[in-house]
Amino acid sequence: MSSAEILDSMRSLTALERRELVSRIWSEFAEEDLELTPGQTVELDDRIAVYEDSPDDVVAWSEIKQANRDRAL
Repeated sequence: MSSAEILDSMRSLTALERRELVSRIWSEFAEEDLELTPGQTVELDDRIAVYEDSPDDVVAWSEIKQANRDRAL
């Protein structure tokens, strides 16, 4: 079965079934399969440094979700 066929068949599952499937697939990855690339490590280090310099300069996730909902209307 191709990945496209698998994705097509997933669409018929309920949201709960899809979450369970994704969870089971994710658990199949070995730790070394999930290592960051050097570029990802640099990006995360940069983001952490920016946050540590200004920890109060953030937007709550709930505000971001609400802004996106408002834009969709």
